Amino acid sequence: MKQRHAKIALLHHTGGGNLGDDATMKVVIRNIRQRWPNADITAFSMNPDDTGKKHGVPSLPIRRHTWDIGYRPAQVEPNQVKRNRLATWLGTLNPGIHLPLAICRELAFLVTSFRSLRSFDLLIVSGGGQLTERSGPWGFPYAIFIWVLMARMAHTKCIFLNVGAGPLNHPISKFFVTRSLFAANYVSFRDEQSQNLARSIGFTHESHVFSRQCKRSRGITPHSPLESQRSDGRRHSPHALPLLRPPRAPGRPPGYL
Repeated sequence: MKQRHAKIALLHHTGGGNLGDDATMKVVIRNIRQRWPNADITAFSMNPDDTGKKHGVPSLPIRRHTWDIGYRPAQVEPNQVKRNRLATWLGTLNPGIHLPLAICRELAFLVTSFRSLRSFDLLIVSGGGQLTERSGPWGFPYAIFIWVLMARMAHTKCIFLNVGAGPLNHPISKFFVTRSLFAANYVSFRDEQSQNLARSIGFTHESHVFSRQCKRSRGITPHSPLESQRSDGRRHSPHALPLLRPPRAPGRPPGYL
């Protein structure tokens, strides 16, 4: 019987032109390939076209509204501009129309995203600045929460891999972040400050800290969870990243290393 390849989704708010974000994603993809050369990897980013070209993997949007380089709102197609103008005109005439339209669009996007996500074995949330409210509670915190929630509904395992946290001051941001972390199968932070912040806002489950160390590899200086050190200075096990074994047979849940 032919073995099914593991399907892994990487979620990272990348695509704005930040070289560190792209380096982090490159290292995670490389380490997955080293362990499972045949794994099917898909990235979920804020700029799917740019992410797909840079990393050579299929890429889908995290949000309805995406970025261009420089974190500018992505340009839309001419026919979409016409639809947006119509919606704006309707909303101007009757502000009560705007909110229902926005809710319907968001729900339609989430349904499409859920259908994509439920085909994956594992969702990895990676990158240093994922647990932040710099874009407000309805920015990163909401996006992370809704994707982790969809992963749970789809029975897709979810891990937070060497993420950074902060600032997190708004009660809604704290709620979204703590609920997301509680729902994960594994959590690691890039530094003790991030772990302490998560604990201070109510996250009490087990988590790990692996300090980031720059290491040159093939001309880049990424921060790799598998090439870093423990906070006590000792090198940690190469199995610290709890990725998936390819499923042994169809219908059986994949296991951790």
